[in-house]
Amino acid sequence: MQSDGRLRHKSFDVSISELDWLEIVYTPAENDREILLPCHLSFFGVGYVEFKTGKSPKFWKETSTDTTHPDWSSYYTDRVNIGRTEMERVFQEYVDQGVVPPSYMMLVSRNVRSSEKSAWVSIKGIIGFNEFRLNTDNEYIVELTREALENFETTIAIAREDELRKSRQ
Repeated sequence: MQSDGRLRHKSFDVSISELDWLEIVYTPAENDREILLPCHLSFFGVGYVEFKTGKSPKFWKETSTDTTHPDWSSYYTDRVNIGRTEMERVFQEYVDQGVVPPSYMMLVSRNVRSSEKSAWVSIKGIIGFNEFRLNTDNEYIVELTREALENFETTIAIAREDELRKSRQ
């Protein structure tokens, strides 16, 4: 980790291809009032972004068949397509914040988490033939992910209101 709290990382200019992808699971802080449920963002180099949130078993495993699970219907999803320039900008921001480790020896995983109550992200992907996995509550990466989630605030609000309504019943 650098002195300003940023993760040490491999620096390079991103030029995306159809092979590049990012999978991010955002787990909100225990006291978060806006985002109540874990969120899953998938960025694909072809310009496709998928968002999912909920408590349903199909949130964690799309092939789940546990239709009798009490939270089966707690599943919310949204999809958008963005241009190449915007997708490169997103990937570049994650590279600049440290998702790609500085050396191949750190390829498998870097677990950097200071508190079980803080928001954290689990990220895996391939950018520019660099494969990586990262679990962290690093403030810069968490904030970057929250900014990406703002694009899905309507879906997050629907999920939040449904969950709050269920908890009042």
